Amino acid sequence: MPQNPFPTLTLPTMALAAMLLGPLPGSAAEFSFQGTLAEPNAVPLIQFSLSAPTTVTLQSLGYAGGLNAAGEVVADGGFDTVLALFDATGTLLDQNDDGAGAAPDPVTGSAYDAVLEVLLAPGMYTVALVSYGNFAVGPALSDGFTGNGAFNDIDGNPRGTAWALDVLGADSATLVVPEPAALALFGAGLAGLGLLRRRRSA
Repeated sequence: MPQNPFPTLTLPTMALAAMLLGPLPGSAAEFSFQGTLAEPNAVPLIQFSLSAPTTVTLQSLGYAGGLNAAGEVVADGGFDTVLALFDATGTLLDQNDDGAGAAPDPVTGSAYDAVLEVLLAPGMYTVALVSYGNFAVGPALSDGFTGNGAFNDIDGNPRGTAWALDVLGADSATLVVPEPAALALFGAGLAGLGLLRRRRSA
């Protein structure tokens, strides 16, 4: 009987090899986005993907400014930001306003940036960035937003239209919906269908 030229690796040998090789490098990265809202109820959407269970941090910087993950200086003066997180089916997973650890604004002293830190399973996710008051209705992305957004913060301070968002820990991230958001267009489409239905039934 010919002898096997390749050694058989036992489980202890494979475990030792894994320890010597160390962990394989992951593909998680950091992504930074910036823009402006055309109007207070616009809804920029950022889609990101995960290939393994990962704790992802979503951090807005538009209100207080600061240094984003790309090493760019973000100016303070933007609006009070709310973040809403949805899974691949469009189900609302979490929503945050004034996140713990957000930096205070140098003018108002208020910490009105949003922060979400969530352990997520592999898959595709969407984060909506909106101005304070324009909260996600839920339980689905298709349910839209309240439409009560404002550029002034809750204290009445006038703010600008700029926003900034870091997505930390994702494999990929892309701004997928231009402003004004497709959700507004979706709503207009539904309204148009309603008018068409009224005309047909008249």
